[in-house]
Amino acid sequence: MVLAAYSHDTAIPESIRLGLNLVPNVYGSLDCGARFGRDGMAQYHTEPKLLNFLCASPDIRQRAFQSTKRPTPRGVSHEFFLNFVDRQRDLASKAAGRWGGPDSINAVTLVSETCVTYSIQRFRSRFPGKKLDAIELGKAAGQPTPYRTVRITRSP
Repeated sequence: MVLAAYSHDTAIPESIRLGLNLVPNVYGSLDCGARFGRDGMAQYHTEPKLLNFLCASPDIRQRAFQSTKRPTPRGVSHEFFLNFVDRQRDLASKAAGRWGGPDSINAVTLVSETCVTYSIQRFRSRFPGKKLDAIELGKAAGQPTPYRTVRITRSP
């Protein structure tokens, strides 16, 4: 299974987020002890967002795709678009419900521009028998990404 996250995905229209299969933020639906990110902005980094989604129950993952309010269609083409997004959301929700929980995970590989060490350490301590490798591409805030500085951290 391949999951993808984007830190500031609310800046991306829902139809595109769903089309790219970006995982939603389930941080607020998890008990404090089950979260991989810390309070504040850390929860929006890609690693905690992915780990939270991956280790959440199927019910929580499904609910994350449910829309809170459907806008009133402004015409036939808008109704067609809204139906298209509803269908994308429904398919994403059903897929999220089929994935198992942490017990079904054998190994995780995180690839990111920068890795949140806290989340990786937390995953390893909660699931010591699960393999987690992290590939960090070396991004520094406000700087061009020097992909030559790739760092790979493997599970012991």
